[in-house]
Amino acid sequence: YRGVNSISTVLPGNGNVGDNFIKNSMAWSNIGGGYENKLNTSGPGYNNIAGGYDNVIGGTNIKISLGNSAYSFIGGGYSNRLTGGDTYYDVISGGYENRLHNGGFTFLGGGRENIITGATSAGIVGGKENIIWGGGDQSSIVGGYHNTVFSHSSVIGGGAENTIGSPIGGNTSYAGIFNGSGNTIGRNAEYAAIIGARGINYASSPETTYLKGLDANTNGYDGIDRPLKYHGTYAQPGLGRFLKDISGVGEARW
Repeated sequence: YRGVNSISTVLPGNGNVGDNFIKNSMAWSNIGGGYENKLNTSGPGYNNIAGGYDNVIGGTNIKISLGNSAYSFIGGGYSNRLTGGDTYYDVISGGYENRLHNGGFTFLGGGRENIITGATSAGIVGGKENIIWGGGDQSSIVGGYHNTVFSHSSVIGGGAENTIGSPIGGNTSYAGIFNGSGNTIGRNAEYAAIIGARGINYASSPETTYLKGLDANTNGYDGIDRPLKYHGTYAQPGLGRFLKDISGVGEARW
């Protein structure tokens, strides 16, 4: 099966086992090689599967097309799926059983069983069982295992079992978790960050950085000292002052 001005390396492609398949109305599209790959979606075309095994843009059943995807690409790998309605310019580079659904300008690099669903201009570079949900527009997961993002313009750098945002809403945009495991930035903690820790599940304050332990060396590489500063209206800095706990739970002022 071939669309107008489209090419498949396995012809004629009559639905036999092993055939690559391009829907007959899928114009200007290509399957470069591989086994049982399918371009089976509506839209203007311009899709490409370079190779691999059982990779699909659109529907897996060649008798029923699925969605409307165009200008999209699967590089290779095994059993990767790219689907959606009116979603263009999506990429799955490779990997194993990765899923990209209802994206748009979205990238999934590789790894295994990673999912992006309902998020535009988002990306997962690699890792295993990571997911960016709808609402996670412009968010990214670099790698790691079982990390989850619900909020937009946020990032998880790696680690395992880390979560930004909540499935029940709130605004946790522009947040970041940079490695570690079992960490959570909760609802409405905009611009919050967790750095290299485990088990921080109480990150709920906006514009706040959470970590465990801090080793600060003030000796600059160039011989210029780098002081540790705690300042601002709340901090009440001043000459000769010292930090004092004002709440009993570690909230301090000079």
